[in-house]
Amino acid sequence: MNEPIKLIEDFLRSWGPGAENLHAAMRTYLAADARWENIGLVTTTGPEEAVGLLKRFGKKANFVAFDVEILNIAAAGNVVFCERLDHAIRADGTRAGHGVQAAGVFEVAGGKITAWRDYFDTAPFVQPSKS
Repeated sequence: MNEPIKLIEDFLRSWGPGAENLHAAMRTYLAADARWENIGLVTTTGPEEAVGLLKRFGKKANFVAFDVEILNIAAAGNVVFCERLDHAIRADGTRAGHGVQAAGVFEVAGGKITAWRDYFDTAPFVQPSKS
């Protein structure tokens, strides 16, 4: 099997069932200077910023982890493309909503994720502007 693909599959599958697993995944798989770009929203650098973002967003949206459904995955060298459905999981273990369809582009080096760009519909996450 392609090692970059396996790394990303392992990373995504380790996001649940609780917050401790999600945060541990970020700390384990992201390189110290990894950039995680949520295109149109926010960018983090390093695992601790990623964990901080997840904590803030989880508190606001009432979730603790994700159950990730990988729809398609492919690699070209050290770049992995992954279409997925991210299901937010509440503290009681139930799914919140229908999930977010996302396409992620991951760059891998030395057994770590060095760059990660997520593309998804940001409309549900952006506050409408007041005119």
